[in-house]
Amino acid sequence: MPVLAANCRTNMVPAHLVLIEKLPLTPNTKLDVAALPLPAPSAGRAPAGAAQIAVAEVFSTVLGVDSVHAEDDFYVLGGDSLKAMRAVSLLRARFETPLTVGALAAAPTVELLASKLSAGTDSSFDMVLPLAGGTGAGAPLYCFHPAGGLGWSYAGLAGHLGRGREIIALQSPRLSGPAPQDMAALRDCLVQAIRKRHPRGPYHLLGWSFGAHLAHMVAGALEKQGDEVLTLSLLDADAVTTNPVQGPAPDDAAALEQEALNFLLAGALRELPQWLTSPYRREEVLEFLAEAGGVWSHFASDKLEAILDSYAYSVGLLPGARYDRVHADTRLYTATISRHGVAASDPARAAAGWAEHSAGHFAQQLIEAGHYEMTSPAALGVIGPQLREDLARAEAEHAGN
Repeated sequence: MPVLAANCRTNMVPAHLVLIEKLPLTPNTKLDVAALPLPAPSAGRAPAGAAQIAVAEVFSTVLGVDSVHAEDDFYVLGGDSLKAMRAVSLLRARFETPLTVGALAAAPTVELLASKLSAGTDSSFDMVLPLAGGTGAGAPLYCFHPAGGLGWSYAGLAGHLGRGREIIALQSPRLSGPAPQDMAALRDCLVQAIRKRHPRGPYHLLGWSFGAHLAHMVAGALEKQGDEVLTLSLLDADAVTTNPVQGPAPDDAAALEQEALNFLLAGALRELPQWLTSPYRREEVLEFLAEAGGVWSHFASDKLEAILDSYAYSVGLLPGARYDRVHADTRLYTATISRHGVAASDPARAAAGWAEHSAGHFAQQLIEAGHYEMTSPAALGVIGPQLREDLARAEAEHAGN
Protein backbone atom coordinates (compact mmCIF):
# COMPACT_ATOMS: atom_id res chain seq x y z
CA MET A 1 0.00 0.00 0.00
CA PRO A 2 2.81 2.55 0.71
CA VAL A 3 4.19 1.92 -2.80
CA LEU A 4 0.78 2.68 -4.32
CA ALA A 5 0.40 5.80 -2.18
CA ALA A 6 3.81 7.03 -3.33
CA ASN A 7 3.16 6.49 -7.03
CA CYS A 8 -0.58 7.08 -7.52
CA ARG A 9 -2.99 9.95 -7.02
CA THR A 10 -4.92 9.77 -3.75
CA ASN A 11 -8.22 8.85 -5.43
CA MET A 12 -6.51 5.86 -7.09
CA VAL A 13 -5.19 4.29 -3.87
CA PRO A 14 -7.47 1.45 -2.69
CA ALA A 15 -8.78 1.54 0.85
CA HIS A 16 -8.19 -2.22 1.28
CA LEU A 17 -6.43 -5.06 -0.49
CA VAL A 18 -8.10 -8.48 -0.49
CA LEU A 19 -6.44 -11.57 -1.98
CA ILE A 20 -8.85 -13.84 -3.90
CA GLU A 21 -8.26 -16.93 -6.05
CA LYS A 22 -10.40 -15.69 -8.96
CA LEU A 23 -12.72 -12.82 -9.81
CA PRO A 24 -16.48 -13.53 -9.50
CA LEU A 25 -18.24 -13.06 -12.84
CA THR A 26 -21.82 -12.43 -13.90
CA PRO A 27 -23.56 -14.74 -16.40
CA ASN A 28 -22.27 -12.37 -19.11
CA THR A 29 -18.66 -12.70 -17.88
CA LYS A 30 -18.57 -9.20 -16.41
CA LEU A 31 -17.18 -8.54 -12.94
CA ASP A 32 -19.86 -9.29 -10.30
CA VAL A 33 -19.10 -6.42 -7.92
CA ALA A 34 -21.74 -7.50 -5.38
CA ALA A 35 -20.08 -10.94 -5.07
CA LEU A 36 -16.64 -9.62 -4.19
CA PRO A 37 -15.56 -10.60 -0.66
CA LEU A 38 -15.68 -8.00 2.08
CA PRO A 39 -12.39 -6.74 3.58
CA ALA A 40 -11.13 -8.31 6.79
CA PRO A 41 -13.20 -7.39 9.85
CA SER A 42 -10.33 -5.31 11.27
CA ALA A 43 -10.99 -2.74 8.53
CA GLY A 44 -14.13 -1.46 10.26
CA ARG A 45 -14.42 1.34 12.78
CA ALA A 46 -14.94 0.27 16.36
CA PRO A 47 -18.26 1.33 17.95
CA ALA A 48 -17.86 4.63 19.78
CA GLY A 49 -19.87 5.53 22.83
CA ALA A 50 -22.21 3.55 25.05
CA ALA A 51 -25.12 3.50 22.59
CA GLN A 52 -23.07 2.16 19.67
CA ILE A 53 -21.37 -0.42 21.86
CA ALA A 54 -24.74 -1.66 23.15
CA VAL A 55 -26.20 -1.90 19.64
CA ALA A 56 -23.10 -3.72 18.36
CA GLU A 57 -23.30 -6.22 21.22
CA VAL A 58 -26.94 -6.98 20.40
CA PHE A 59 -26.13 -7.40 16.69
CA SER A 60 -23.29 -9.75 17.60
CA THR A 61 -25.50 -11.82 19.91
CA VAL A 62 -28.42 -12.14 17.50
CA LEU A 63 -26.41 -12.71 14.33
CA GLY A 64 -23.65 -14.88 15.82
CA VAL A 65 -20.94 -12.55 14.51
CA ASP A 66 -17.76 -12.17 16.54
CA SER A 67 -16.94 -8.60 15.54
CA VAL A 68 -19.43 -5.85 14.63
CA HIS A 69 -18.31 -2.38 13.60
CA ALA A 70 -19.96 1.01 13.59
CA GLU A 71 -20.78 0.96 9.88
CA ASP A 72 -21.98 -2.68 9.77
CA ASP A 73 -25.51 -3.24 8.46
CA PHE A 74 -27.74 -5.67 10.40
CA TYR A 75 -29.26 -7.15 7.24
CA VAL A 76 -26.04 -7.37 5.24
CA LEU A 77 -24.55 -9.34 8.16
CA GLY A 78 -27.34 -11.90 7.80
CA GLY A 79 -30.31 -10.35 9.57
CA ASP A 80 -33.90 -11.07 8.59
CA SER A 81 -37.36 -10.26 9.94
CA LEU A 82 -37.25 -12.95 12.64
CA LYS A 83 -33.77 -11.97 13.84
CA ALA A 84 -34.84 -8.33 13.72
CA MET A 85 -37.64 -9.10 16.17
CA ARG A 86 -35.16 -10.62 18.61
CA ALA A 87 -32.69 -7.75 18.21
CA VAL A 88 -35.42 -5.17 18.79
CA SER A 89 -36.61 -7.02 21.88
CA LEU A 90 -33.09 -6.97 23.37
CA LEU A 91 -32.60 -3.31 22.48
CA ARG A 92 -35.93 -2.36 24.06
CA ALA A 93 -34.77 -3.93 27.30
CA ARG A 94 -31.38 -2.20 27.20
CA PHE A 95 -32.61 1.26 26.25
CA GLU A 96 -36.04 1.06 27.90
CA THR A 97 -37.64 2.54 24.79
CA PRO A 98 -40.53 1.38 22.56
CA LEU A 99 -38.29 0.55 19.60
CA THR A 100 -39.99 -1.03 16.57
CA VAL A 101 -38.75 -3.40 13.87
CA GLY A 102 -39.41 -0.58 11.43
CA ALA A 103 -36.92 1.63 13.24
CA LEU A 104 -34.23 -1.02 12.71
CA ALA A 105 -35.13 -1.29 9.01
CA ALA A 106 -34.90 2.50 8.70
CA ALA A 107 -31.54 2.64 10.50
CA PRO A 108 -29.88 -0.75 9.96
CA THR A 109 -26.26 0.12 10.81
CA VAL A 110 -24.85 0.31 14.32
CA GLU A 111 -24.08 4.01 14.15
CA LEU A 112 -27.40 5.01 12.55
CA LEU A 113 -29.52 3.01 14.99
CA ALA A 114 -27.52 4.23 18.00
CA SER A 115 -28.02 7.80 16.81
CA LYS A 116 -31.79 7.27 16.44
CA LEU A 117 -32.01 5.69 19.87
CA SER A 118 -30.08 8.54 21.47
CA ALA A 119 -32.18 11.18 19.73
CA GLY A 120 -35.48 9.38 20.22
CA THR A 121 -36.39 9.77 16.52
CA ASP A 122 -38.12 7.27 14.23
CA SER A 123 -38.35 7.64 10.44
CA SER A 124 -39.95 4.25 9.81
CA PHE A 125 -43.18 5.77 8.44
CA ASP A 126 -41.47 8.20 6.03
CA MET A 127 -42.54 7.90 2.40
CA VAL A 128 -38.93 7.51 1.21
CA LEU A 129 -37.18 4.97 3.43
CA PRO A 130 -33.54 4.10 2.59
CA LEU A 131 -32.91 0.49 3.59
CA ALA A 132 -29.32 0.05 2.43
CA GLY A 133 -26.78 2.68 1.47
CA GLY A 134 -25.11 2.51 -1.91
CA THR A 135 -21.48 2.89 -2.91
CA GLY A 136 -22.06 3.10 -6.63
CA ALA A 137 -22.16 -0.68 -7.11
CA GLY A 138 -24.94 -0.77 -9.68
CA ALA A 139 -28.24 1.01 -10.19
CA PRO A 140 -30.50 1.65 -7.18
CA LEU A 141 -33.32 -0.75 -6.34
CA TYR A 142 -36.65 0.90 -5.51
CA CYS A 143 -39.15 -1.28 -3.63
CA PHE A 144 -42.84 -0.33 -3.67
CA HIS A 145 -45.09 -0.84 -0.67
CA PRO A 146 -47.86 -3.46 -0.38
CA ALA A 147 -51.39 -2.38 0.55
CA GLY A 148 -50.52 -1.84 4.22
CA GLY A 149 -48.18 0.93 3.16
CA LEU A 150 -44.92 -0.16 4.82
CA GLY A 151 -41.73 -1.23 3.05
CA TRP A 152 -39.57 -2.45 5.93
CA SER A 153 -39.84 -6.11 4.96
CA TYR A 154 -37.68 -5.44 1.91
CA ALA A 155 -34.73 -4.80 4.23
CA GLY A 156 -34.07 -8.55 4.19
CA LEU A 157 -32.94 -8.23 0.57
CA ALA A 158 -29.75 -6.43 1.62
CA GLY A 159 -28.08 -9.61 2.79
CA HIS A 160 -28.75 -11.27 -0.58
CA LEU A 161 -27.80 -8.38 -2.86
CA GLY A 162 -24.51 -7.62 -1.13
CA ARG A 163 -22.86 -4.50 0.21
CA GLY A 164 -22.95 -1.47 -2.07
CA ARG A 165 -26.40 -1.89 -3.60
CA GLU A 166 -28.65 1.03 -2.68
CA ILE A 167 -32.11 -0.17 -1.66
CA ILE A 168 -34.92 2.33 -1.10
CA ALA A 169 -38.45 1.51 0.03
CA LEU A 170 -41.23 3.79 -1.16
CA GLN A 171 -44.00 3.77 1.44
CA SER A 172 -47.58 4.98 1.26
CA PRO A 173 -48.06 8.72 1.75
CA ARG A 174 -51.37 7.78 3.37
CA LEU A 175 -49.47 6.63 6.48
CA SER A 176 -48.64 10.18 7.45
CA GLY A 177 -51.25 12.40 5.86
CA PRO A 178 -53.24 13.22 2.71
CA ALA A 179 -52.54 11.07 -0.31
CA PRO A 180 -53.30 11.06 -4.06
CA GLN A 181 -56.83 10.01 -4.91
CA ASP A 182 -56.20 7.72 -7.89
CA MET A 183 -53.53 5.31 -9.12
CA ALA A 184 -52.18 7.63 -11.79
CA ALA A 185 -51.67 10.45 -9.27
CA LEU A 186 -50.01 8.06 -6.81
CA ARG A 187 -47.74 6.82 -9.62
CA ASP A 188 -46.72 10.39 -10.44
CA CYS A 189 -46.07 11.11 -6.76
CA LEU A 190 -43.69 8.15 -6.56
CA VAL A 191 -41.95 9.03 -9.82
CA GLN A 192 -41.30 12.48 -8.36
CA ALA A 193 -39.85 10.91 -5.20
CA ILE A 194 -37.50 8.77 -7.31
CA ARG A 195 -36.44 11.72 -9.44
CA LYS A 196 -35.65 13.78 -6.35
CA ARG A 197 -33.21 11.13 -5.10
CA HIS A 198 -31.92 9.84 -8.46
CA PRO A 199 -32.74 12.34 -11.22
CA ARG A 200 -31.76 9.94 -14.01
CA GLY A 201 -31.70 6.19 -14.50
CA PRO A 202 -31.03 3.41 -14.91
CA TYR A 203 -33.22 1.93 -12.20
CA HIS A 204 -34.33 -1.42 -10.81
CA LEU A 205 -37.92 -1.62 -9.56
CA LEU A 206 -39.60 -4.21 -7.35
CA GLY A 207 -43.04 -4.44 -5.82
CA TRP A 208 -45.04 -6.91 -3.76
CA SER A 209 -48.83 -7.26 -4.04
CA PHE A 210 -50.25 -3.71 -4.43
CA GLY A 211 -46.66 -2.57 -4.84
CA ALA A 212 -46.28 -4.73 -7.95
CA HIS A 213 -48.95 -2.65 -9.70
CA LEU A 214 -47.21 0.56 -8.62
CA ALA A 215 -43.80 -0.72 -9.75
CA HIS A 216 -45.16 -1.61 -13.20
CA MET A 217 -46.93 1.72 -13.62
CA VAL A 218 -43.83 3.67 -12.51
CA ALA A 219 -41.67 1.63 -14.90
CA GLY A 220 -43.94 2.64 -17.77
CA ALA A 221 -43.81 6.30 -16.75
CA LEU A 222 -40.01 6.35 -16.42
CA GLU A 223 -39.54 4.66 -19.78
CA LYS A 224 -41.91 7.15 -21.45
CA GLN A 225 -39.75 9.95 -20.02
CA GLY A 226 -36.66 8.48 -21.66
CA ASP A 227 -35.11 6.62 -18.74
CA GLU A 228 -34.13 2.97 -18.62
CA VAL A 229 -35.59 0.52 -16.14
CA LEU A 230 -33.25 -2.46 -16.18
CA THR A 231 -35.35 -4.92 -14.20
CA LEU A 232 -38.92 -5.10 -12.95
CA SER A 233 -39.64 -7.68 -10.24
CA LEU A 234 -43.29 -8.41 -9.39
CA LEU A 235 -44.01 -10.34 -6.20
CA ASP A 236 -47.32 -12.23 -6.27
CA ALA A 237 -49.86 -10.00 -7.95
CA ASP A 238 -52.44 -10.44 -10.70
CA ALA A 239 -52.72 -7.70 -13.30
CA VAL A 240 -55.95 -5.69 -13.16
CA THR A 241 -58.03 -6.65 -16.21
CA THR A 242 -61.47 -5.25 -15.34
CA ASN A 243 -62.70 -1.67 -15.30
CA PRO A 244 -64.90 -1.19 -12.21
CA VAL A 245 -65.73 2.12 -10.58
CA GLN A 246 -62.99 3.45 -8.29
CA GLY A 247 -63.23 2.51 -4.63
CA PRO A 248 -64.62 -0.49 -2.73
CA ALA A 249 -68.33 -1.18 -2.91
CA PRO A 250 -70.20 -0.35 0.31
CA ASP A 251 -71.20 -3.96 0.94
CA ASP A 252 -67.53 -4.96 0.77
CA ALA A 253 -66.61 -2.93 3.86
CA ALA A 254 -66.84 -5.89 6.26
CA ALA A 255 -64.82 -8.15 3.93
CA LEU A 256 -62.22 -5.43 3.47
CA GLU A 257 -61.87 -5.04 7.24
CA GLN A 258 -61.27 -8.79 7.62
CA GLU A 259 -58.73 -8.72 4.79
CA ALA A 260 -56.83 -5.87 6.44
CA LEU A 261 -56.86 -7.58 9.85
CA ASN A 262 -55.62 -10.80 8.23
CA PHE A 263 -52.75 -8.78 6.74
CA LEU A 264 -51.71 -7.50 10.17
CA LEU A 265 -51.99 -10.92 11.82
CA ALA A 266 -49.98 -12.64 9.10
CA GLY A 267 -47.29 -9.99 9.31
CA ALA A 268 -46.99 -10.38 13.08
CA LEU A 269 -45.17 -13.72 12.60
CA ARG A 270 -46.84 -15.06 15.73
CA GLU A 271 -49.12 -18.06 16.34
CA LEU A 272 -52.66 -16.95 17.06
CA PRO A 273 -54.20 -17.75 20.45
CA GLN A 274 -57.29 -19.96 20.58
CA TRP A 275 -59.52 -17.08 21.64
CA LEU A 276 -58.73 -15.05 18.51
CA THR A 277 -60.84 -16.51 15.74
CA SER A 278 -62.36 -15.31 12.46
CA PRO A 279 -64.31 -13.13 11.86
CA TYR A 280 -61.91 -10.86 13.72
CA ARG A 281 -62.82 -7.81 15.75
CA ARG A 282 -60.48 -4.86 15.31
CA GLU A 283 -60.08 -4.12 19.02
CA GLU A 284 -59.22 -7.76 19.80
CA VAL A 285 -56.64 -7.91 17.00
CA LEU A 286 -55.00 -4.68 18.13
CA GLU A 287 -54.91 -5.93 21.72
CA PHE A 288 -53.24 -9.18 20.65
CA LEU A 289 -50.69 -7.40 18.44
CA ALA A 290 -49.71 -5.04 21.23
CA GLU A 291 -48.98 -7.94 23.60
CA ALA A 292 -47.74 -10.70 21.30
CA GLY A 293 -44.10 -9.59 21.07
CA GLY A 294 -44.10 -9.84 17.27
CA VAL A 295 -43.40 -7.38 14.49
CA TRP A 296 -46.19 -5.02 15.55
CA SER A 297 -45.52 -5.01 19.27
CA HIS A 298 -44.79 -1.64 20.89
CA PHE A 299 -46.68 0.11 18.09
CA ALA A 300 -48.95 2.90 19.24
CA SER A 301 -52.58 2.20 18.38
CA ASP A 302 -52.69 5.20 16.02
CA LYS A 303 -49.85 3.68 13.98
CA LEU A 304 -51.69 0.38 13.60
CA GLU A 305 -54.83 2.29 12.68
CA ALA A 306 -52.80 4.13 10.02
CA ILE A 307 -51.69 0.80 8.54
CA LEU A 308 -55.30 -0.42 8.40
CA ASP A 309 -56.35 2.86 6.81
CA SER A 310 -53.57 2.57 4.23
CA TYR A 311 -54.73 -0.95 3.40
CA ALA A 312 -58.29 0.22 2.71
CA TYR A 313 -56.99 3.20 0.73
CA SER A 314 -54.78 0.97 -1.47
CA VAL A 315 -57.54 -1.55 -2.16
CA GLY A 316 -59.84 1.30 -3.10
CA LEU A 317 -57.36 2.66 -5.65
CA LEU A 318 -56.32 -0.68 -7.18
CA PRO A 319 -59.12 -1.06 -9.76
CA GLY A 320 -57.78 2.08 -11.45
CA ALA A 321 -54.41 0.48 -12.25
CA ARG A 322 -53.48 0.80 -15.94
CA TYR A 323 -50.24 -0.44 -17.47
CA ASP A 324 -47.98 0.48 -20.37
CA ARG A 325 -45.97 -2.13 -22.24
CA VAL A 326 -42.55 -1.96 -20.61
CA HIS A 327 -39.17 -2.96 -22.02
CA ALA A 328 -37.57 -3.79 -18.66
CA ASP A 329 -36.61 -7.40 -18.01
CA THR A 330 -39.57 -8.60 -15.97
CA ARG A 331 -39.81 -11.50 -13.54
CA LEU A 332 -43.04 -12.49 -11.81
CA TYR A 333 -42.73 -14.39 -8.52
CA THR A 334 -45.95 -16.30 -7.81
CA ALA A 335 -46.87 -17.76 -4.41
CA THR A 336 -48.16 -21.34 -4.60
CA ILE A 337 -49.69 -21.81 -1.12
CA SER A 338 -53.15 -20.67 -0.04
CA ARG A 339 -52.85 -19.34 3.49
CA HIS A 340 -54.16 -16.60 5.82
CA GLY A 341 -57.36 -16.27 3.85
CA VAL A 342 -55.62 -15.60 0.51
CA ALA A 343 -55.97 -18.20 -2.24
CA ALA A 344 -52.92 -18.85 -4.39
CA SER A 345 -53.18 -17.44 -7.90
CA ASP A 346 -53.31 -19.66 -10.95
CA PRO A 347 -49.69 -19.41 -12.18
CA ALA A 348 -50.50 -19.60 -15.88
CA ARG A 349 -53.21 -16.97 -15.68
CA ALA A 350 -51.02 -14.68 -13.54
CA ALA A 351 -48.16 -14.95 -16.04
CA ALA A 352 -50.42 -14.33 -19.02
CA GLY A 353 -51.91 -11.24 -17.34
CA TRP A 354 -48.53 -9.56 -16.95
CA ALA A 355 -46.85 -10.91 -20.10
CA GLU A 356 -49.20 -8.92 -22.32
CA HIS A 357 -47.81 -5.75 -20.74
CA SER A 358 -44.19 -6.75 -21.37
CA ALA A 359 -42.24 -5.76 -24.47
CA GLY A 360 -39.00 -7.25 -23.14
CA HIS A 361 -37.85 -10.48 -21.55
CA PHE A 362 -40.52 -11.98 -19.26
CA ALA A 363 -40.10 -14.90 -16.84
CA GLN A 364 -42.02 -16.43 -13.96
CA GLN A 365 -40.77 -18.19 -10.84
CA LEU A 366 -42.97 -20.13 -8.40
CA ILE A 367 -42.36 -19.56 -4.70
CA GLU A 368 -43.47 -22.11 -2.10
CA ALA A 369 -45.06 -19.59 0.25
CA GLY A 370 -48.33 -17.85 0.98
CA HIS A 371 -49.09 -14.39 -0.35
CA TYR A 372 -48.35 -12.67 2.97
CA GLU A 373 -45.07 -14.61 3.28
CA MET A 374 -43.39 -13.33 0.11
CA THR A 375 -40.91 -11.22 2.09
CA SER A 376 -40.38 -13.78 4.85
CA PRO A 377 -36.83 -15.09 5.41
CA ALA A 378 -37.69 -18.37 3.65
CA ALA A 379 -39.16 -16.69 0.57
CA LEU A 380 -36.39 -14.10 0.32
CA GLY A 381 -33.91 -16.97 0.56
CA VAL A 382 -35.17 -17.98 -2.90
CA ILE A 383 -36.08 -14.59 -4.34
CA GLY A 384 -32.92 -12.79 -3.18
CA PRO A 385 -30.33 -14.87 -5.05
CA GLN A 386 -32.45 -14.85 -8.21
CA LEU A 387 -32.88 -11.10 -7.96
CA ARG A 388 -29.15 -10.63 -7.52
CA GLU A 389 -28.52 -12.68 -10.64
CA ASP A 390 -31.15 -10.72 -12.62
CA LEU A 391 -29.71 -7.36 -11.56
CA ALA A 392 -26.16 -8.39 -12.43
CA ARG A 393 -27.16 -9.75 -15.83
CA ALA A 394 -29.19 -6.66 -16.75
CA GLU A 395 -26.37 -4.32 -15.71
CA ALA A 396 -23.81 -6.31 -17.66
CA GLU A 397 -25.99 -6.09 -20.78
CA HIS A 398 -26.56 -2.38 -20.19
CA ALA A 399 -22.80 -1.77 -19.87
CA GLY A 400 -22.18 -3.68 -23.10
CA ASN A 401 -24.62 -1.61 -25.12
